[in-house]
Amino acid sequence: MSDTGYYIDQDFLPEYSSLIFNPGKVTKLELDTWKSAIWLHYSEIRGYGKGKIANVVSVDKLMQGQMRLSHFTTVLASLATIPRRIHKLQITEDSKGAFEVNTFPMGFSARTKIDGYFPCVNNSLVFTYSNAGELWPMILEKAWAKYLGSYCNVINVNPSLAFTFLTGFPSIVLLHSQIKGPDMRILLSNYYSKKFPIVCTSSKITTSDDNLQFKSIGLIPDHPYALISLSEDNTTEEKLFVQLRNVWKIVDSKDTFIGDIRLSFDKYYKYFTEVTVCKYIERYVQSTLELPLDSDSVQYPIKFKIEKPCHMYVQVLEDYRKAPILSGLMVAYQNPLTDLFDYLESGQQTSHEFMLELELNKPGRYVCFANIYDALKSKHDKAILSISSEEKIELKIIKNKEKANEYLYSTMRSCAIQKGKKVKLAPGIYQYDTFGALKSEYSAVYYLNLSPSTALYYEANYKDKDAIQILSPAETEPRYRVHILPRGECSVCMKRSKVTKKIQYNVKTLLDRPKEELIKLAQNEAINCVNETEIMDGFQYKVYQHDIGFLFEFKNKSTNLKFIGTFEFTLTNLRLVEDKDNVFKIELKPKEIKYCQLKAIDPFKAEIKYSVNYQYDSRGINRSEEEIIEEVKTSGQEVKFPGNDISILSKYIDGNYCVYVRNKSTKILELTLTFRKPQNLECKDGDEWKVIVKPRDKGALKVLKQIHPFSEAECAFGIAYALKANN
Repeated sequence: MSDTGYYIDQDFLPEYSSLIFNPGKVTKLELDTWKSAIWLHYSEIRGYGKGKIANVVSVDKLMQGQMRLSHFTTVLASLATIPRRIHKLQITEDSKGAFEVNTFPMGFSARTKIDGYFPCVNNSLVFTYSNAGELWPMILEKAWAKYLGSYCNVINVNPSLAFTFLTGFPSIVLLHSQIKGPDMRILLSNYYSKKFPIVCTSSKITTSDDNLQFKSIGLIPDHPYALISLSEDNTTEEKLFVQLRNVWKIVDSKDTFIGDIRLSFDKYYKYFTEVTVCKYIERYVQSTLELPLDSDSVQYPIKFKIEKPCHMYVQVLEDYRKAPILSGLMVAYQNPLTDLFDYLESGQQTSHEFMLELELNKPGRYVCFANIYDALKSKHDKAILSISSEEKIELKIIKNKEKANEYLYSTMRSCAIQKGKKVKLAPGIYQYDTFGALKSEYSAVYYLNLSPSTALYYEANYKDKDAIQILSPAETEPRYRVHILPRGECSVCMKRSKVTKKIQYNVKTLLDRPKEELIKLAQNEAINCVNETEIMDGFQYKVYQHDIGFLFEFKNKSTNLKFIGTFEFTLTNLRLVEDKDNVFKIELKPKEIKYCQLKAIDPFKAEIKYSVNYQYDSRGINRSEEEIIEEVKTSGQEVKFPGNDISILSKYIDGNYCVYVRNKSTKILELTLTFRKPQNLECKDGDEWKVIVKPRDKGALKVLKQIHPFSEAECAFGIAYALKANN
């Protein structure tokens, strides 16, 4: 208590240290003025003795004072355009002269207590005041200065922080450089119609001409203005007009700019650079949960439930007197049909002004991931998760690590499917990657294999070992490998240690095709043939290399030889699919082709080698005369003589040219066949074959043997015959 009996705030004493904590923030003129300031109780200040707190809340009565605290005063002006917003702060004074006011340090509600002493020079207030003798501007400014540590710390503090301190609601900053004029016009009209408090900041000047232009229309460069109204005027070419309030008079200048200024929207857009909008909704209530900061990077899954569709703001709140905490938010909806979490929205906070604004259309259970980085390094001891909505919401931290990870991985999988960049890895095989799409420390990659037969091996290897942590599937290195079976899927969840750093990584994509598909590719020469070996004339094998191994093709081009072989492989990081002992036994009939496959044991290892030893045997086809005659009679080419009792049948069997003469007549047949230009056929008895066939005998067979088993045989013949009576 003071000598006069009034309350004195021991945490913010009415003395010089409460004015100037950091002299480097003020000008020499301000420093000299502040040094001469004395602290007077409001009852001693001319015009304020009646102690009216907020009987008349009027923007017109609000004045900046002598110092550059205009950002906060402009915030007060924008709030005071609707007086009940000031009344909701519930400023009270007790019998000892102590004031209390509703404030929102760190964004959540608290009663701030101050005394009634204010700095004055020549019995006039140095800082913000009301020329109607109202105390509310002085009280609110002092509460703000107390929270920041001194009055000098109030200078040029971002309006969004002041909005949060006085309302608890988040703000957004719109930059003219990033939003085109017509779009800004729509946004500004929309926010004004919702009665949001708005502060507009004018451009900086770079030339003397710029300064003259600003003066000509009554603007102060690089200065905050409260948006008072937007109005339509159909009598002029410019339809939309912006009315702004300046609460500051330049003390050492003959020019007076204080008061309202009305600009066409086009002029406003030209001379202003940014807009701060406080998304203040009076009927909303806050639901908060403290997040203990016990490590450099903490993940807090928090679940909540809503009974009906609602709109909400979600924030991580922090002490904005300290360095900003780097944090991220992600919200997901629990799908009751699949019990998986459907990703909704995420964002990353790199300064004090950050929030997620959500329209939750489905009643039910939700989960929010609040991710905090570098909190201890920034000397923060706590952070607050805040949800502002129409109804109070119960928030619960998920402490079970296994459950928390299950929620996270489910959400990230959903995020990859919904937000990921789609890349086609192979026909029917796709990757959905959230790098660049997700504004948080977490990223996910989802793989979908629609192929009915081809599997996928995929490896991602990150160059910076400290940049990434693979969460699922768990890896000790900054690398992950996945194997996606046909008609299968897989997701990978990861955490980026360096959120702002561009992540660089190498990728290896390998296709595991079925043997049938590889055979088709080999037949169409669509895969690389790396070796072709001729074992003997007419028998060969080829080796085709594919993503995860080799395909061997064995071909017997012979027409009358059977090939029997044994291939023994020596393998490095390979296995023989057809046999566990790395031995492939093969038997090939004439004109037959067979295949065997070698697959990599670890497809991602660079070394896959083979060597092969083989033994073989080639044998001609042995048939009895009866078997040959039966086949020729069944399917040979027939030449019939007049009367159809005598015929000659011929056929190539196992490469040999077989001729059969049949006599069904009652006479003796004397036949001479002359073979004309036989190719690759052996005629041991010359080119003529003379034969006598008795009536109804079994017939006569002539076989011209194939000389070279892997070359085609050709032959034609001439006929001369005579029939004699059978005595």
